[in-house]
Amino acid sequence: MQKCRKEAASRDGKVALVKWFDSRSVFIASNFVVDGTMDEVQPWDKKQGRFLKVSCLEVVKLYNDAMVGVDLNQLVSLCRTEIRSRKWILRMITHAFDLAVVNSWLEYRLDAKRANLQTKDTLDLLHFKMNVAQCLVSVHKPVAAKLGRPSMSPEPQPHTHRPRVQDARPLLEV
Repeated sequence: MQKCRKEAASRDGKVALVKWFDSRSVFIASNFVVDGTMDEVQPWDKKQGRFLKVSCLEVVKLYNDAMVGVDLNQLVSLCRTEIRSRKWILRMITHAFDLAVVNSWLEYRLDAKRANLQTKDTLDLLHFKMNVAQCLVSVHKPVAAKLGRPSMSPEPQPHTHRPRVQDARPLLEV
């Protein structure tokens, strides 16, 4: 079965209609690339269990590249931060935060793949988002002092300068 077939073009040559067979047929109409060059893509074939080399038009390659945004939107919707507010700015901020976390998770997966880390050792999106939230919560949390006797080995104590309080009494004018 042929994977890509140019079905029709407009009479003036400004619109092209392409039928692409992947898991099902997809019709793509384009006025951006009408007579594109033939390009080669590698779709996954379920029956053979491997990638195939298939020639297709440039419109199909642009379509497949644009589908990445749809996948990203799907990933954002999986673990969306729900906020009940009528203020649009809060919904925009949480959406931007979710988008940044999903992008960071995708980069984390690429880095784990480059470092030859096993897939069972990488975090899924929910646990990655929980780790990011825990790190953000504990950024400025003071470290609690240890209880009990001091240990024999001296620990380096950070030298903190406290601002001097000039006078704790209220001013005379008050």
